[in-house]
This record gives sequence, structure tokens and C-alpha cells, in this order.
Amino acid sequence: EDLDRKATAQLGILRDTKFLTHRELSDFSQELRLTSASNGNWQWLVGLNYSKIEQLGGGVTRNNQGIWSSGTSGTTLNKVETTGLFGSVAYDFGNGFKVSLEGRRQDDKVTDGSESYTQLNGATSPAGVTLSDTFQSFTPRLILDYQAANGIKFYGIYAEGTRPGEFNSQLISPLINASVLACIGQSIYAGIAIPEEELKNFELGMKGRFWDGRATLTAAIYQAQWRNQHNRGQTNCPDANGVNRTFQSTGLGGSTDLQGLEVEFKVAATEHLTLEGTFAYNDTQILSRDCADCLLILGFREIAGLDLEFSRYPKISGTLSGTYERPLADDASWYLRADYIHTGNQYATEANLAETGVSQKLNLRLGWKLGNGLRVEAFGTNVTNDKTFTGYQRFDDQAFVGYQMLTAGLPNKPTYGLRATYEFDLSKGR
Repeated sequence: EDLDRKATAQLGILRDTKFLTHRELSDFSQELRLTSASNGNWQWLVGLNYSKIEQLGGGVTRNNQGIWSSGTSGTTLNKVETTGLFGSVAYDFGNGFKVSLEGRRQDDKVTDGSESYTQLNGATSPAGVTLSDTFQSFTPRLILDYQAANGIKFYGIYAEGTRPGEFNSQLISPLINASVLACIGQSIYAGIAIPEEELKNFELGMKGRFWDGRATLTAAIYQAQWRNQHNRGQTNCPDANGVNRTFQSTGLGGSTDLQGLEVEFKVAATEHLTLEGTFAYNDTQILSRDCADCLLILGFREIAGLDLEFSRYPKISGTLSGTYERPLADDASWYLRADYIHTGNQYATEANLAETGVSQKLNLRLGWKLGNGLRVEAFGTNVTNDKTFTGYQRFDDQAFVGYQMLTAGLPNKPTYGLRATYEFDLSKGR
């Protein structure tokens, strides 16, 4: 009963509270390119681009007594100016082997914080705090292509990528001094400035046709190193006045190694039967990471060395489909199709405790189609009545401080039906 009263009180405040917010977003971009002729062994490209994205936002709140806060409209500022210089050069050796080298130099000037504003009473507030810095990066890419005589293509790629840095402008406050910043940094690896994320990726793959063109296959393996990850964290630290407060900031979430294999195929097994499928193995190994969820569940937040994996992403997934089609008289045919969908286990959080389990679903279709575009089919989805959750999401319970909850995505129940479609070509008869 006590919890019910608290919930009713909380909901009553939210119901009577009014929010007035606004957001202004503007962007501008342009790009210039100069490319070589497409003939010849050598090919090259150079270019320059510029973009500017600016966002202003803010708002005011009226409580259940009808009193508006002295907040502002349009106080937050986020602006990113990006200048990029890029180029590539490629050489075709003429025997099916081609090498391409690309590079991009990029400067990202990031501005984040707040501006001075006019309050509802007409007074002008003191100037806000605005942080600005330029993050510079160079990202190369090397591509090796080999086109075999039998039409099969092999390739290898090495590439690097970055995500521009940013700021925790909310940490600029009289309540946050050096000791508070040290506490936040020790807990969630967060400071006022956040360096760029970095990714190094290796990939080998092939694609081509086999069995006199009746089968196609695409396959790739990859390995990537993800460093200086930006991770949203939360911690409790005493402020400059000694009052214990909760701070939410973006920190360097740590390091993760990724590796995997992806395969896709299609084959005409017989004149009437076509098989196709996909398979993916995507492994994530967390080497070091701040994990606020783990603190609540396991009692500690640093999970280095535990060989845990990302939440909400299955390690193994795949599909297998088969279509059997036979012709009928008068340019018509009937078909039967089955789709098997396998989704591996998914964890709710990086603590790797609550899990969905493995999902296995089967969809069926039986249909009839005419050459004029008419199609009629009976269908059934999830005919195996798979009840596996599709995923989890953790939330803080806003009605009761200190309570946590998991929301689960429910699967669709088995569904059966009949549908008809008609396709037509508007270009005919012109």
C-alpha cells in the first residue's frame, strides 16, 4: 500500500507538470572532387569537403502549482565543424590484381556547452560555459583485389576509423572541483574532455558464382580492435560541499576485440528447388570496460579479464530458406516456401547474467501466381510457437528511487492468414 501511495503521488506530479521545449537545428555542407579518367592502369581521386552542424535547445517547466521555472529557451549549444581532405590512388596490374590506397585527413572542431539567455522575467543570466577544441585524425584504407579467371573475386581490406571527441560540459560547475573530477574519473574514466574513439579493422573475403552459375557465395572474415570507447556511465561522488550526488557522464568505456565470420549463399539445387541461407558468427570480447550495470548486479564495475561480451547482440545467427515452384497451365505456377530463422542467445547487460536464450522460428508460405502479376498465398509465421524474448532493456525506476527493472521484448505469436497482391508495370504501353 505504501508503494502504491508513492507511485500515485509521483504520477500525479508528472501529470500536472508542463514542459515547454524547443530545438533549432541547422546544417550546411559542400564537397569538391577531382577524378582521373576511368581508362588506363592508374586511377586517382582527390577531394575536399566541409560541413557544419549546429543545434540550440532548451526549455522551461511549470510545476503542479502553475509556477514556471526561471529556466531558459535555447541555452544548450552543440556545434561541429568538419573539414576533410581525402584522396585515393589505384593501380590495375592487368592480370586480375588491383591495389587501392586511400586516406582522409579530418579536423573536427567541436563546441559544446551553454550560452547566455533571457529568463522569463526578462533578466539576462550570466554567460554560460562553452567548451571548444579541434580533434584531428588521419584514417587510411588499403584494398587488395584479385579477380580469378573463373570469375571468383578475392579481396583483403585494412582500414582505420575514428569517432570525434566530445565534452562533458555538465562537469563545469562550482559544485565540481578537482577532487570531484578525480572521483568521477576513477569511477567511470570520465573527464571534461573525451578523446576520439579508434577502430582498426582487417577483413578477408570472396564472392563469386559456382556450379555453372547455379550457385552464388559470399563470405568474409574480420577482426577489429576498438579502443577508447565512449561509454555513458553513472557514479556517486561527494560534491564540493560534501553532498553525495549522482553524476552521469560519457567516459572512455575501455577496449574491445571483435572478430567474426559472415556467409551468404544461394543455389538452384534442381530445376524447381532453390535453397538460400545466411550465417553469422560475431564474437565480442570486452578487454576493459566501465559497466554501471555490473556494479548494481555484480558489486563491481570494472569487468576487465572476465571475457564478457556485448549485450543485446547474438554471437551466432543465421537463416535457411527453401522455395519449391512448379509451373501450371496458362502462364501460372504454384510454390511452397519455408524460412527458418535462428537467433542466438542475447544478454540483457554486459554483466552477462540475464539472457534471452536461443530463438528458432519457422515461417511457411503456399501460393499461386500468374504471369500478369497476380499472387495469392496462404502464410503462417512463427508456426513453431517460439516464445523466446527478443531482447532486454534495463531502466531505472523513476517512480521509486533506487529500484531497477528489466523490460523484455515479447515475440509475436503464431499468425496465419491469406493475402493477395498484384504487381503491374507502368512502363508498358508507352
